[in-house]
Amino acid sequence: MTTVTLGRGAIVVADPPVGLKDELTYWKRELGFDAKKHMRTMKGHYENLYTLQRNVLTTLPGFGHRILSHLRKSGTPFSVVDNRSPMPQPNLELACTGARDNQLEPILQALLSGGGIISLPTGYGKSFISAALIRAFDPEALKLRGTPTCVFAAPDKDINRKNWEAFVRYFPEREVGLVMSGVKKFSDDIQIITLDSLHLLNPDDVGVLIVDEVHTAASTGRSEVLSKFNKAIRFGVSATPTGRFDGSDLLTEGLFGPVIVRR
Repeated sequence: MTTVTLGRGAIVVADPPVGLKDELTYWKRELGFDAKKHMRTMKGHYENLYTLQRNVLTTLPGFGHRILSHLRKSGTPFSVVDNRSPMPQPNLELACTGARDNQLEPILQALLSGGGIISLPTGYGKSFISAALIRAFDPEALKLRGTPTCVFAAPDKDINRKNWEAFVRYFPEREVGLVMSGVKKFSDDIQIITLDSLHLLNPDDVGVLIVDEVHTAASTGRSEVLSKFNKAIRFGVSATPTGRFDGSDLLTEGLFGPVIVRR
């Protein structure tokens, strides 16, 4: 029988069935340059998002839904062991405080899903919904868990500062830090930070990690840093979470989970 062990840092599948590896592989496209022909070239290779040793497959934590769906569809007998450190129960009523009617369902869907990607069009209030996800988790409970810090990361400085200004309004009673090039205001409570500054944080301190414009997170350097935040519940937010040129949407899913809200 196949055994699936869920962890926040990885998923381990003992005795994986035939075909599961294909679910965790994608064709990665790369642009090159032919100096002799003086023209751009396109090449690519298959990228495996797993390792396999002695019939034990290890892969990224966001693939839980994909793996279990494959096992069910293929008729494979399996058992599940959940070794993830439990999160505090989210306060759904508090999370929805001040939300517009069209924001209520995305907030509830995201929290009840326990992580994943939230696809919302521009103007839907992504920063408010991200703040609602953080508000749902009691700061004192996160401290007792040993993960007191909630992080909202963005790919560039302009988005980052805009998010910080919004969060200062949303959380007047809490300490909201701002970290990016030129600014180093750290907070143990709520940290607004650029993706390329995440390496400055201690990932073991982070209980909630939300990434704005999550489609930008799948580069090699960023994904390696993000994978270290293995105690945090992870959410990604974007108007366009899929369609990366290099084909690495699957890597985004592996880091954050599948799309759980789409509007």
